[in-house]
Amino acid sequence: MTEKNDNQDGFFVKFFEEGRARIEDLLKQNEQLKKQVALLRHELSQESGAEPAAEVNAEGELASVCQERDRLKQELDDFHRRMQDLEKENSEFADKYLQVEKESSNLASLYVASYQLHSSLDYDVVLQRINEILINLIGAERFAIYLYDPKTNTFTLVSGEGVDERKGSKIPLADNFLSRIARSGELYLAQDVSSAGDDDRPIAALPLVAQDELLGLLVIYKLLIQKDSFEPIDHELFDLLAGHAAIAVRAAQMHARSERKAATLEGFLQMLKEASAPENAPDES
Repeated sequence: MTEKNDNQDGFFVKFFEEGRARIEDLLKQNEQLKKQVALLRHELSQESGAEPAAEVNAEGELASVCQERDRLKQELDDFHRRMQDLEKENSEFADKYLQVEKESSNLASLYVASYQLHSSLDYDVVLQRINEILINLIGAERFAIYLYDPKTNTFTLVSGEGVDERKGSKIPLADNFLSRIARSGELYLAQDVSSAGDDDRPIAALPLVAQDELLGLLVIYKLLIQKDSFEPIDHELFDLLAGHAAIAVRAAQMHARSERKAATLEGFLQMLKEASAPENAPDES
């Protein structure tokens, strides 16, 4: 695509250079004709007794020069109009190219995020993938991942960035800001993202819900310094995280539970096998 754009720019440059050379040549011819007209006028003024036919011929040449001048002026005006039209078309093409390039980049980001979320069933890996999406794609500098435990009716901070000292802390599902966001099931975005937030007023909060089941919350407290606002692609990433991250977390939790059950069952069977085996094998002799 870049090579095609370079070829088109080269065509425009060559076209403009050839047009400029032609105009300069025509202007030089016009100057020469003006000099000839001035010379003829000078000769006519000195030779008052010249033949009437010569005077008529000079007037005809003058009229021809004026016509040529008007034609060149019209051609120059037409050239300027065509050049302006080409510049406008080139600008529109460049804008469309940038828009398509941005949309392609956004689609690639969504694909990468979706692939990362479902590329593993390991619980810790899934949490790390969510961290990477929040940092690299959304631009979060400090954030927390809370998982909800319906048995204790609390949120537990299990992962994040810049919150290591708070890992394991709990927030009850009660009358607090994050609980209200969790019950609403809707994305919360603060109007002012320039300053850091906290659990009472974060920059963003996203409930993780899978099939109407609340699994947790993503809470962003601060954005990277180079990011001063949320863009449309961020909303699409939040929509993806709301569903796919919740599904990935639940799948990882179920996988971890099944592995623990399998290990427990295997240990139980091994214990039965050892218990049923005779302590000493009979002596065949």
